[in-house]
Formats: sequence, structure tokens, C-alpha cells
Amino acid sequence: MGFFHTSFFYRPVTRKPLQHQMQEETSSNTLTRHFVLDSPPFVLETSPSAPVLLCHRSGIIPISQKVKFLNNTTMELKGKTVLVTGGTAGIGLEATKQFLANGARVIITGRNQAKLDAVKKSYPSITAIQSDVADADDAKSLFDQVKALGGIDILYNNAGVMSGPLNLGVANEKHFEVAKYEMDINYLGVIRLNNLFMEMLKSRKEAAIINTTSLLSYVPLNLAPTYSASKAAMRFYTAALRDHLEILNSKVKVFELSPPVVATSMTESLENNAITPEKLVNALIAGIKKNQFTIRVGLSKVVYMLSRLAPKFAYAQVNPAGNTKLLR
Repeated sequence: MGFFHTSFFYRPVTRKPLQHQMQEETSSNTLTRHFVLDSPPFVLETSPSAPVLLCHRSGIIPISQKVKFLNNTTMELKGKTVLVTGGTAGIGLEATKQFLANGARVIITGRNQAKLDAVKKSYPSITAIQSDVADADDAKSLFDQVKALGGIDILYNNAGVMSGPLNLGVANEKHFEVAKYEMDINYLGVIRLNNLFMEMLKSRKEAAIINTTSLLSYVPLNLAPTYSASKAAMRFYTAALRDHLEILNSKVKVFELSPPVVATSMTESLENNAITPEKLVNALIAGIKKNQFTIRVGLSKVVYMLSRLAPKFAYAQVNPAGNTKLLR
């Protein structure tokens, strides 16, 4: 738990692993602003004349109004319809399995029709739609097809790519091509889909967007500079999107999944201590159910803390000496 400076009234509440929110409301002469923290349960109240400096692992937050942290209700997956981009392999396929196991209906996308057909054969209840998140026409067609199916409650932006290492100090036209390719899928494609589905999600009784970042959003991998940059961009975008929806008093929840290295085809060439997609998605499902809006898994938690406390050491751990030979 953080600590507080100045006068306050502190009242402990039942310790449950739930997300807590400040909820925005006005009364006679107090204001409670809406803000999200992934902190232990507590309620803090101050008068408008008693400013508070809240020190918390998410940062230092000056609070000049009455503040109240409250338990949020858990999110129910049963009966929801989930759209999973990049759902034919790795993390996306595992997420499909676990959402189905939790009683959700699942729509998956992918670029390869043969792979989509294979997943459909294994899981007949799903809907499989061929679509490239980087293609504007595909995205619009995907929206139209999903709307015709009755819409979705959860949009899981899982699709992502990482290209092989290139030394940026050596002139090469591929630098721009690779950077554009990765940003179009990992970042810009997510913004496009979120924008297309936003009003649909806002119309639902309970809805969510899940954006995928990475431990590399805290410390870049020198073998994958644009991938790292795309994930850093996604982390900041996700925080802003969550804040903007709260300003509108929207019920759409925005989750950030921050994986460590995961054992998929994308990470086969890396020196890593990879976790399985199953372990990652277990954490995702648990986080969604308890409204944990920032879900850091495994080494992602460690890198997050190290990046704040010892950034040079963190960089050295993410970029071992073996990377150098791949960039010569």
C-alpha cells in the first residue's frame, strides 16, 4: 500500500483482489473524480480544503478534492461475444479456447484461410473470418460481418508481428518497410478497429477492449526496435483511451495485457525464458474477471519495476551480450 501526506481519514475495507475506482460525483461542496488504480482495497476521504499527495506504484497523484476508492463489480464472461484478432495460433488460439471454456461465444480473425478452417474444424462453435487488421477495407468488412452476426461485447486486439533483427546503423530500405509493417498491425490497426467498434461496444450493458502491450513497452529490445516502440505506443494509447471513456462516463472497460516473452512462433529466435500461452491467458482471464485493468504477467512485472528503479540494469537484462553478434 502507498502512503499519504497531510491530514486524512483512513478506513480499511475488506481485502479482496478487486480493481478499485474513484467514481465521479458532485454533492454540496465536494467532488470525487473518476480515476483507476490497481491498489489494495481502501477508502480515503478528505475535505476540499485538505489537499492530499497520494504516493502509489502507479505514480504520485495530487488530490485536492474528496476522494473515495470503491470496489468495482466483477466482469462476467459467460454469454459474452468476444472478437479475437489473430486467433489461429499462439496466444490468440489459447484465448479462444479459454473464452469458450468460460461460456463466451468467440469470433476469430486471421489472414490465412487454411489456418482459420483448421481452428473452425477443432472448435465448430466459433465464427472464423478472414481479415487483415492492417487493411482498412478488411477492417470495415469485418465490422459489417460482425454487426450482421449480432455484434460483440469484447474486442481483444491480439494480432501482432515482430520482424527479424536489422542494424539500424546500416542504410537499408527495409528499415522503413519493416517499421511501417509492424506499426500498421501492432498499433494503427488496433486504433482502426477500436474506432470501428466503439459505438457498438458503448451500446452494450457490459463491454471491454483488451489491448496487448509487452514488457518491451518498458524496456526496448535492441533486436526489435519498432516492435518495442509499437508496444510503448500501445501502452500510452491504452491509458488515454481508458481515461477518455471515463470522461464520457462510458461503461466500456479497457484492459492492458502486458506479457513477458511467450512461447510462440514469433519468439523462437530469441534467447528467453518464455512462458506458455496457456499461462498467459490464465492470467488474462483472471484479470478480466476481477477488473484488473493493467495485467502484467511474469517477468513483465519485474521489468516494469526495474525500468523505474534501475533502468540501465533493466536494459542490460533485456538485451544480453548475445544480441550483439546478431547486429554485426
